[in-house]
Amino acid sequence: MICLGIFIDSSTSSYNVLSVYSDKDQGKVCFERLDLGGQSNDPCPSQDLSWRNFNIPEFDKLNGQKIYEKFLYYLSKEGILYIVTLLKVGPRKPKIICFDIVKQASTILDVPQISLGFDWPNLRIQLWRGKPALIFVLEEQLNIWVLDDYKRQKWADTIKIPLPFLKQFPGIKETVPYALVFCEDEDAMLVYDEDDIKGCIVYKLKSKELDVIPYVPCMIPATLVSVKGMQPVNSN
Repeated sequence: MICLGIFIDSSTSSYNVLSVYSDKDQGKVCFERLDLGGQSNDPCPSQDLSWRNFNIPEFDKLNGQKIYEKFLYYLSKEGILYIVTLLKVGPRKPKIICFDIVKQASTILDVPQISLGFDWPNLRIQLWRGKPALIFVLEEQLNIWVLDDYKRQKWADTIKIPLPFLKQFPGIKETVPYALVFCEDEDAMLVYDEDDIKGCIVYKLKSKELDVIPYVPCMIPATLVSVKGMQPVNSN
């Protein structure tokens, strides 16, 4: 499994689940959608729940020609799937396929000019103040490219945040984009350490204050999560 996310279909007000996975037998990346039904008082809709395949022509073309090097995915709550690609041939300039799952329509964008020294494996796509953004660390600085409007292919000015704590914790530099969590309306961010279990670093963006929270062992009780349409198995 590469990606699994949930969005609401605006045309039917129903919850949908997106599955993106790699099928090694077919040698391709597959996209499937599961409609969980409308937002009614009935927790288990009577209609048959089944996964439906759908294709993204622009993605299938790259996938078939094997000219890509890597993909990144992000699914918005509106059902827009952002696929960031880096091609093996030609200029190594990433592109973004913005696919509207509800309308089955695509828009292809060019990524802003990459700075010298940019390391593609450290790139990550995630939400920044309600909008998708590409995030990476260059030297001791966090760079954030915010996609302001994908339909108009408009990017906001690059946000640059100094990360002075990397001098104190140089070992986490390469993992920052992957372990980054923005909180309190982006007033602070959490960065996990190399092992993801020893603790985390809290860095306040406005005051530039730094706190290190050690890991505290705790017992987390197991929970049983149900999904619409799940039925009990007959023990007989």
